[in-house]
Amino acid sequence: MHAPKLLKPETSLRGLITVAGLSMFLLIGVLGGWAATTEISGAVIASGRVDVAGKPKVVQSLDGGVLSELVVRNGDTVQAGQIIARLDPTLLQINLEVARARLVDVLSQHARLDAESTDAKEISFDFPSLPFEVTQPRKIKAMAGQQEIFATRAKIRDGLRERMESNVKAIGTQTKGISEQIEALEQQIMYLDEDLQSAVALVAKGLSRQTQLTQIRRQRAVL
Repeated sequence: MHAPKLLKPETSLRGLITVAGLSMFLLIGVLGGWAATTEISGAVIASGRVDVAGKPKVVQSLDGGVLSELVVRNGDTVQAGQIIARLDPTLLQINLEVARARLVDVLSQHARLDAESTDAKEISFDFPSLPFEVTQPRKIKAMAGQQEIFATRAKIRDGLRERMESNVKAIGTQTKGISEQIEALEQQIMYLDEDLQSAVALVAKGLSRQTQLTQIRRQRAVL
């Protein structure tokens, strides 16, 4: 007996090619028709950036300084108002002390200027209530410095006052001397006027020479 033969399905390669060609032609036709009938008025091109919602934020101190303690670590979630770091207060404390010392110096200077403006003999140091305690050494140093300036300026003012008084006295003496000279000249002029009148009368009567009259007139002209 012969074994039965297995029948293999026949595949038409030409049919597949035909179907594929028709599909491609149809797709090209549809795209071509859409491109021919659709009008593109313009296009907008824009750039964009995508940020992660939890992007790390950079923080910075307004005063600056040396970091002494870091409370949080990288990746920790923090809340508003939470302390995340502490700075070394040494520099800030130094600046604060300098500002306080400057304030004490200014108050001491104000007291000195007030004493000078009122021509007081001594400075009345009256520090107002301050929001901080003024150390005694700082206060003593500030007062001593202003007291020294006050004494030096007082000596200068006294010296100027003495020189001015001396100049006024000298001017008074000169004025008195000039007044006395003027008075003496007026007396001489008066006497010469009397002599001149007498000489004119004597010359008119022939009792005196003309030369004497001329001499008196010359003396009068000089004065």
